[in-house]
Amino acid sequence: MQGWADGAVAAYTQGDPVAALRLQRQVLAWLQANRPALDVFRARAFINLGTFLSAVGQQQEALAPTEEAVRILRQLEGSQPEARRFLAIALNNLGKFLGERSRHQEALAPTEEAVKVFRLLAETNPAFLGGQAIALRNLGIWYRELGRRQEALASTEEAVKVFRQLTQTIPAYLGELAASLNNLGIWYSELGRRQEALAPTKEAAKIYRDLAKTNPTYLNDLAMAQNNLGKFLGELGRRQEALAPTEETVKTFRLLAQTNPAFLGKLAIALNNLGIRYTDLGRRQEELAPTEEALKIRRELAKSNLAYQENLAITSNNLAILQLQLANPNAALPLLRETVSTDVTYLQGQLPLLPESRRLELVAVFGDRWQIPFSQA
Repeated sequence: MQGWADGAVAAYTQGDPVAALRLQRQVLAWLQANRPALDVFRARAFINLGTFLSAVGQQQEALAPTEEAVRILRQLEGSQPEARRFLAIALNNLGKFLGERSRHQEALAPTEEAVKVFRLLAETNPAFLGGQAIALRNLGIWYRELGRRQEALASTEEAVKVFRQLTQTIPAYLGELAASLNNLGIWYSELGRRQEALAPTKEAAKIYRDLAKTNPTYLNDLAMAQNNLGKFLGELGRRQEALAPTEETVKTFRLLAQTNPAFLGKLAIALNNLGIRYTDLGRRQEELAPTEEALKIRRELAKSNLAYQENLAITSNNLAILQLQLANPNAALPLLRETVSTDVTYLQGQLPLLPESRRLELVAVFGDRWQIPFSQA
């Protein structure tokens, strides 16, 4: 049985969650037949099962074993000291799995409790500071999703402080620090504190760039941080400075999309943002190429995924406006028609009624020649 358990952890560590899940199910079957119902090892096995299920994309299925681990460990916490540390892990995982299912209100309580338990453990054993910081960062995310931005800021600032302390002796926490710094920049920006958003975002990008030199899996994180940096600089009116990080974002996502089509959506967003940067600088002719490329990508994505229809409509509309500004009405007209067609297609799939303001807008563009379809259903 121990061999199965060790093998499951090893498989997960080596990036094979499917094998880990298979072995962990064997562990649980053995435990069901041979160990008592209230047992720390059994609870740990449930924690691992939840982790492996989540890793293969089964977040809903991950909830039950994680909840069972919490139930067992609560009963053992008073009699077995080691149960408390596993309880903290199980609570944090439970919050994470609920949050990943967009059940943010439900994710709050177990994550808050995880922070509390990790904080108590860390008072006598600094080895638990990492768990405390991870729980704090998760808590910041759930607060933000619930619109409690000041609380999100406080939790994330504390997470950054703890991770910064840990990275002085444990470089393995640098990725966690960068993730928390990137979140901190977003929270500052959303609170209107855009100048304060710059420093943590720049630091996050620097850390990710260093990490990506030896570990390409950090390239996505680097691109996201650079995208945020360009956005924040643009919002501060520092338009020339905003261009370089946005160009780097495009370059990185283009590289990633060459081997993984899942990055095409992010590449389209980055190209669209690059067009905005050029517009901000009055370089409309240069805006044309990235916006056209973003439109081409979104057309392809929208063929198989209705969720991309709205972004496709936005991009075709933006390109139409740009063509009009560049005195190319013949190029603008089919784009405007595409905008209308795509937007109506999207809305008919998502909304019961096309808004009156939108219908009037289309009449203004196309006159009486345009028959605006909409659904009353």
